[in-house]
Amino acid sequence: MISIESVFRPGHGLVVGCLLALAHGGAQAGGFYLPEIATPGSIGSAGAANPTNTLDASSAITNPAAMVLLEEDRAYMVGGQIMSPDMSFDSDIATGGGSDGGNAADDAFAPGFSYAWRIDDKNSVGLGMSALMGGGVDYGSDFVGRYQAISATLTGAGLTASYGYRINDEVSVGIGATGVYTTFEQDIAIRQPMGMPDGRVSLEDLDGWDPQFTLGLTWRLNPKTLLGFVYRSKAEIELDGKLETRNLSAPPFTLLDGQDITLEFDAPEVYEIGLRFELDADTTLFLEADIERFSQFDQNYLTVDNLGQSIVLDRDWEDTWRVSAAILKRRGPNLFAWGIGYDSSPVDDEDRTFDLPADEQLRLAFAWGHETGPETQWALTAEYIWLGENKIDQTAQGVRASGEFDASMLIVGANFERRF
Repeated sequence: MISIESVFRPGHGLVVGCLLALAHGGAQAGGFYLPEIATPGSIGSAGAANPTNTLDASSAITNPAAMVLLEEDRAYMVGGQIMSPDMSFDSDIATGGGSDGGNAADDAFAPGFSYAWRIDDKNSVGLGMSALMGGGVDYGSDFVGRYQAISATLTGAGLTASYGYRINDEVSVGIGATGVYTTFEQDIAIRQPMGMPDGRVSLEDLDGWDPQFTLGLTWRLNPKTLLGFVYRSKAEIELDGKLETRNLSAPPFTLLDGQDITLEFDAPEVYEIGLRFELDADTTLFLEADIERFSQFDQNYLTVDNLGQSIVLDRDWEDTWRVSAAILKRRGPNLFAWGIGYDSSPVDDEDRTFDLPADEQLRLAFAWGHETGPETQWALTAEYIWLGENKIDQTAQGVRASGEFDASMLIVGANFERRF
């Protein structure tokens, strides 16, 4: 292993990272998993309903053990969500000059699909597709932090097959296998001597498929109370692509231009627990908490394949925690949900970087659903996410930039569900 400074000298900017905190997550919990999977249960409850979701087919993704508790034999749901982030940087120190980059985040659309089939009273199978993680940023080539990141884009979509089994009237278990398709690109400015214009290094067209697994359990404590537990395994992400350079003529860049590269990082494991309690026939309370092992994401590796050298970045990330709560209310053919959630930050202020300026998050969510018949329902959802203060002070390639971000995101979605 060789350090990133000894080869590229762009600080933390060459290794995986982008504004994943804007998409929200991964499962996200201050990192990059998305708890919002384009369903009213996930968006409208701020993720609180995910581990005890027996309401719709998206349990095939969120907790496969819950599929056997669906009221109907078969159900499918299709929908999508628009994520509109706003992330603006306000610098107070910029020794290399440049602009603050304006709103660096772009809008994104994420579709969702899920299908669940209860074969009999004990066995269920499901299939789901959702955005698992992702985000993007484009600060511009004149950004004050350009020596860490000019732009970066990461997307992660998952295709999940799941199975649920009812052990008895109280307990069911489930397992899911997900193929995660991940893409990543990033541009970094390279400072050159004697007043020469900046060069650029780009990680281009990196992508790859990697497996991830889910274990689920539901336990009916009494007729009104359901406990849910979900374990999501670590995914060892490996992406292959190209390293390209621009306006650079001095070694080592002349040796690296056009080289095949491999980027590796761990998408961390997650432990999630949820409780659902029926307050009355029309009102349900959801509570949820999780721990995400973002310390497993701590080290990222970039390998120049033909040279056999690996660049290592230690991000100093920490495990995160999340809590959320929601109320679901039925009134005739209409369903309303309100949710709130809080995610801790995976990184201290002094370790935060421009390529991934994650911080704590606060979610406020709402959903409205309307049954158009005994087998169909439409839903509209909205969620506002405050993305923290994101204070940052970094020196890269001898240039210091500090300040803080003003960051938030609005998610809106629509869904159609059919049960039969």
